[in-house]
Amino acid sequence: MENRLFKLIIFLIITIIILVSPGSWNTGNNIKITEAVPTPSDTGSFLIGGRSAVITVEGSTSAAVLLEVLAEAFMEKNPDIKVEIMANGTNAAIKAVRNNNADLGMVSRHLKTTEKTPGMKELIIAWDVLAVVVNPENLIKNLQREQVLGIYSGKITNWSTVGGTDIPVHVISREEGSGTYQAFQSLAGIEKVTPGAQVTDGNGSMLEGVAGKTNAIGYVSMGFINNRVKVISIDGIYPTKENVLNNLYTLKRPLSLIYNEYRGKTETDKFIAFIHSEEARSLISKNYIPAE
Repeated sequence: MENRLFKLIIFLIITIIILVSPGSWNTGNNIKITEAVPTPSDTGSFLIGGRSAVITVEGSTSAAVLLEVLAEAFMEKNPDIKVEIMANGTNAAIKAVRNNNADLGMVSRHLKTTEKTPGMKELIIAWDVLAVVVNPENLIKNLQREQVLGIYSGKITNWSTVGGTDIPVHVISREEGSGTYQAFQSLAGIEKVTPGAQVTDGNGSMLEGVAGKTNAIGYVSMGFINNRVKVISIDGIYPTKENVLNNLYTLKRPLSLIYNEYRGKTETDKFIAFIHSEEARSLISKNYIPAE
């Protein structure tokens, strides 16, 4: 009797050990589930969250919106690669790529000669349109380029000067390190924005500022436009895709990727190749103008 009891106890202990073994267990539906244990990949990185390689991207907040869309489509096709995007401005992108702290940089203007380093490549992926926006309650529908220049330089301070209501103009601009600021400054011919301007740190906060003040004016990427602001024409020309392609509307700037040619990272090359694909071009076309 004692011998049978002893064997039964041993059998139960062995059964329990098998059931709680950390390697695998049975769900009761004949489906075997194996624990995912991080293991080194062929490249020396570790498998984290099901992806073995990471592409780091930093830069322009304007370009980040487009890159997020492209990255999602790319990762669906390449489940072993993760694309991490940090929107911290064009200047930050240039510095990160120059110092090899990011695989790709997003910039929303042309690089200056002094910013380029040997081996740095600039790939224009799309053309973005800068739209001048006002509050929907503002009666103004059009401004001449000279009037935009006058408002942002501080020479025009009241909306009545340009045919609007007799109220002060509340100028909203971007920080000087922003690619959007630098592109707008160059395209509109503004040497220096009035010191009285409210400074925002992104397209989203620019929209919030204009939407929140009836006398405000701002400028944003067309990819961010919503119904809380009103897009106005410049010299009678609205920022439509047709007008941009016909060179009638000239407030446009490139959205580009920069990278070091000699970095030699296969995953990055694969992502760049995807950006050249027809699928990527179709995604870009939804809110931007694809580069030729």
